[in-house]
Amino acid sequence: MLRFLMRGAIYIVFAVVVVVGWLMKRRAKPTSTPNDHSNEAIENPLEALHHPNWQMRVRAIALLSQNTDSDTLMQLMPMLRDSDSDVRDAAVEAISHFGEATIQPLQRLLSEGWLDTREAVVRTLALIGGAAAVPPLVQALDDESAWVRVPAARALGQIGSTAAVPALVQHLSDPHEDVQAAVRHALKQIATPEALAALHPPSENGYHK
Repeated sequence: MLRFLMRGAIYIVFAVVVVVGWLMKRRAKPTSTPNDHSNEAIENPLEALHHPNWQMRVRAIALLSQNTDSDTLMQLMPMLRDSDSDVRDAAVEAISHFGEATIQPLQRLLSEGWLDTREAVVRTLALIGGAAAVPPLVQALDDESAWVRVPAARALGQIGSTAAVPALVQHLSDPHEDVQAAVRHALKQIATPEALAALHPPSENGYHK
């Protein structure tokens, strides 16, 4: 019996030592990993845009967005092509603050960019808003991907431009159901007679469907 109690006591002491050691290691563990650059100083934001770590690129975008000159805009535009979604999100937010000055370069990216870039372009245009954003958003309605057409239709509805109604009406028959739903919602938001009539076309007997 005594041997059994002593063996149990040894197991308990061993378990306590293991747990205490684990807690001490956890307490001493640094809060950032070796690859964490969130606190690293950025001396040259332009160079940091090409840093291999996404956190550094995001922080560089934030620093550069404090300037709204054309040179800075041209440095930020390629970040919409970044392979990291967080970097693209930061670029969308930063570039939108430049307003209508971004329209032409954004429109070029709609034709040249890959899918994630085109989707980011549409989100940027939606944030910019206004009449200047309508032509490239109408262009985006013809994109090969529904991931671009859907946010383009939503953005046009939010802007409320009557100039977009003919293009939206054409896409009521889009092959993708999500695009059709986004287009219908956009037309309801714009709510001109032409937009509403397209949503409720007359039947053969002359009554609206």
